[in-house]
Amino acid sequence: MFPPKHLWLSAIIVLFVSVTASSASFNSGEVIIESGSGLELAADEGYLFLAFDTDTDISRLTIDGEGFGNKIRFNDVMRGSNHALIKLKAGNYHWEHINIFVGIGSIRKTLSKDDYTFKVNPGVVNYPGTWAFRAEWVGNRRARMSLNGYNHLSYEMEFFKSRFNHLLTGVPFEYQGQIKDPYPKFLSTAISQYSQDRPLPNLFYQKNSDIEMPLTVFTKLTPAISANMKYPDLATYFQPDRQAVRSVSPNESYLLFSAVLDDVVSVGIVDVENFQTYLLYHQKLPHNSAVSELQWVDNDTIFLTLSNQDQDRSFVGHLDFAQKQKTITAKFLKFRQAGKLLSSLKNEENMLYFDVGSVAGSRDKNGLYKVDVSSEKSIDKSFKKIFKNTKKLANVVDWLVDPAGNVRAAISVEYDKKNEVTTVSYWFLSDPQTNDWKEINTISGSDDLFWLMSLSKDETYFLVLTNEFSDKYALHKYATSDGKHLGLFYENSDHDIHNVLMDEGGYQVIGYTYFENGLAQAHYFHELDQQFELARKYNPNMQLFPVQELTSHNRLLLFGLSPNSKGAWFLLDTQTGLADKIFDISPNYELLPKGQHHVLHTTAEDGVNLEGILVLPQTIGDEKVPLIVMPHGGPIGVRDFVHNNEMQHFLASQGFATLKVNYRGSGGYGKKFESLGKSQWGEKIEQDIQTMAEFAITNHPVDGGKVCAMGGSYGGYSALMLTYLYPETYRCAISFAGVMDLPLLFTSRDLSNEPELQQMMTEIVGDPIREIKQLVNKSPLYLLHEMKRPMLLFQGAEDTRVRAEHALRMQQLISLYGMDHQVILFEDEGHSFSQENTVLLYLDKSIKFIKQHLQLD
Repeated sequence: MFPPKHLWLSAIIVLFVSVTASSASFNSGEVIIESGSGLELAADEGYLFLAFDTDTDISRLTIDGEGFGNKIRFNDVMRGSNHALIKLKAGNYHWEHINIFVGIGSIRKTLSKDDYTFKVNPGVVNYPGTWAFRAEWVGNRRARMSLNGYNHLSYEMEFFKSRFNHLLTGVPFEYQGQIKDPYPKFLSTAISQYSQDRPLPNLFYQKNSDIEMPLTVFTKLTPAISANMKYPDLATYFQPDRQAVRSVSPNESYLLFSAVLDDVVSVGIVDVENFQTYLLYHQKLPHNSAVSELQWVDNDTIFLTLSNQDQDRSFVGHLDFAQKQKTITAKFLKFRQAGKLLSSLKNEENMLYFDVGSVAGSRDKNGLYKVDVSSEKSIDKSFKKIFKNTKKLANVVDWLVDPAGNVRAAISVEYDKKNEVTTVSYWFLSDPQTNDWKEINTISGSDDLFWLMSLSKDETYFLVLTNEFSDKYALHKYATSDGKHLGLFYENSDHDIHNVLMDEGGYQVIGYTYFENGLAQAHYFHELDQQFELARKYNPNMQLFPVQELTSHNRLLLFGLSPNSKGAWFLLDTQTGLADKIFDISPNYELLPKGQHHVLHTTAEDGVNLEGILVLPQTIGDEKVPLIVMPHGGPIGVRDFVHNNEMQHFLASQGFATLKVNYRGSGGYGKKFESLGKSQWGEKIEQDIQTMAEFAITNHPVDGGKVCAMGGSYGGYSALMLTYLYPETYRCAISFAGVMDLPLLFTSRDLSNEPELQQMMTEIVGDPIREIKQLVNKSPLYLLHEMKRPMLLFQGAEDTRVRAEHALRMQQLISLYGMDHQVILFEDEGHSFSQENTVLLYLDKSIKFIKQHLQLD
């Protein structure tokens, strides 16, 4: 999927604008009369309830109706939430203009009515969704702007009632979108059935509000949050500390490494002969800083990128080898441009390719520069002109470099707004000394996009990883002359190829990885040295993967993984077969208690083969342990692995067994297996999970009377549905960012404006028009009154994938039904845990909840 469309506006200073439009105001608390003379509706009139949220002040907004007289104009719209209720003629309307004030005029943009149309039906209050406007200035005369519509009905309907219900008693409130939203009628029924003996609870949440409601809200979490937690080792399991060997110097004499320990970022090199370590950079940086890129440019120059949140800073470091003092130091020069290293040039000292096209706002050109990093002056000078050999290309999203360091292929993307079609073009440069690029292939619409992995030695074909021609992902050949498919290069008939393995330069494919029994396996096209096989024998609990051969030193750099480790680097002596560990990724984590993993295999009732991953705690005798079933997200194309999982091992340390299931629809088993999971929400997917849970309970020391379900995204949906479908097995459920309302997934305008994405969602979830009743009957929201097991719901307020609307609707019904389920909202989180203390709080509260309802305290 490509990034969402944005509006790019060049400044047009507008001093005088002449339009026939009536002027209206947001937040007046009064009904704006645009048709007729009073509040009473004529047969051809309706009410329009507008909700408009903006992150910047707007000088003018204009709405136009199709075939209706005057336009409606809003002046001086303030940043924040804005609301207006308008009485007007029924029909189709659209946003026509947005003007942002700048200096003595404004930036004006005429919007396409096809993208921003909404309907007003007669006789009702029409809510077309909440419009979210965002603007980012990229210069004095340019702005990057977006306008999208989202269904926030749970809040807006109650807000409307609090402000206007006394004026419009009895007028129905309807969501007007491409897909019908059954929730307004459902909520109205729940309110009408609410006990008259109790005051109606407050039903709408407003950020930064002091209004009380049965909803626990956490703002930004600080390290102090975890200080009073019951589980002191919890933070250690999830600490972001990392150590990594990043690459080997071109002369094979040094290993380049990075480490982040207690917010101190270090970069250094290790002498391959004597393991002497030299620190080149050692600095305490803001929390959550990381080394995102670290590579050799040449034998005495390195490239470094430091990241913190959305900010990247890139440097080159020139090494000074002071042999007399036996020290190695580095002088770092800063890049003034943000971007990423594409590759260094093997045959040219102090030269590299740097791509700034990945930075938002710079994709209008190809953004590739050939940079001389000899000095600060040469770096600055290099950024004055784009690399001449790639001048003719624009909107490039990926480059391919050959073994000699020449840029030889590119992929560019164009979006045709009029026809709503994305076009992907593939380019090849037959002669690296020219700029004679040839467009060899074009893909439009829903055709499968493919990425170029490498260029063959004879330069006649590219290698591509695709499943377009077979059930499993395999390596295929595509011609450099015209981009046509030339046939299969290599496939594994039993497994998807997960990733390709490249040589030390990252230019040629030498093998691939796949997953078997939940573990990553590597296959190489050439036999490995016997000493490597001996190293595997000496380390039976660690999967070893070759990283780079150091032929001049008779060494082989290895990376090791295990179900109980975050990973470690080894240096193998190819003459003796012995491997020395250089260091672990996370030394503190290695000392913590872990569970024992078991790979489970069973068969569903209809013959589908299923795989599960069970992690058991250390037990004494025949003791049976409580079980937490943890469905993964997705559900299509995602899978769980045996490789180390901090959450499972932490829960094992607390005495819990955990079970993950690769149910039908999971990735890695081929297209046919994935397709079996489509439209199986709340049906065969949950049957698969239950089949594996029963298998684990029967064959392992698991207490079948003490089982809880826990998951995120689709896994959160599944956790709740498991308690509904199998209440005799599951005693409680925990969800983070779970889908609660299946029809709601289809109602936001950003989806309706993306037909390809909408079609994909329809295949995965179900048809929101023909199968609306089935979707309602498989939604936890509409089944809540029948769900008797305790549930704990977590949600990020900034989640753009599963919006907070899902959890807020659940909270409204929980309040109306008088249930004691709990909803916790993280105001500064999205669809995943971006702050390390969020996961700590999530697990701390979850364990207490599970122990309470499994009666373990």
